[in-house]
Amino acid sequence: VLGVFGQVLHGTVATLQSLQLPELFLHNYAERIAAVEHEDVVKVAKKELSTDRLTWIIAGDLATIGPAVEKLNIGEITVLDREGKPVSQGVKTAKTEP
Repeated sequence: VLGVFGQVLHGTVATLQSLQLPELFLHNYAERIAAVEHEDVVKVAKKELSTDRLTWIIAGDLATIGPAVEKLNIGEITVLDREGKPVSQGVKTAKTEP
């Protein structure tokens, strides 16, 4: 049994190998990530992500989060049970453009 640390280490090594990354890729990973500017992330996200092609999965107590989810105006809402089966017809919400 590897334990949690062993599983994480094994997964990390497997990822480095499958992506053919150099052994020292993680050596300064945190510093490289910290150097990324918020504006650069937003610029790439606007270029590469299209919100009309996204599927949002939101989990929680419907009575608690339902009204807040509807206020997001992200499109049609379909409520599913624990097995993934629809429990009601989707609620149409006004979709806003970014």
